[in-house]
Amino acid sequence: MYRKPKEQMEREAMAIYALVPWGKENAISREKLVKYTGLTDREVRDRIKLLNTMPCTREQPILSSSGHKGYWFSCDPTEIQACISESNHRIT
Repeated sequence: MYRKPKEQMEREAMAIYALVPWGKENAISREKLVKYTGLTDREVRDRIKLLNTMPCTREQPILSSSGHKGYWFSCDPTEIQACISESNHRIT
């Protein structure tokens, strides 16, 4: 299976970063991210996962929630913690 170079994956991740809006009410769907970036659904999910480990989003992760469709940034610490807790709960 072909694996893209790390630099290319980081460029793709930053393209997604530029598309993610502020505020849950403005969330962008994964379907739109696929359409706008030309990546597959799996690649978009993988790049968001990559983004959330990069220095640019460590303090400001890209959020998502099973109760709300799409991805967004938030400056609300309670909302950030709730999304992180939900994400961690899905992993375990």
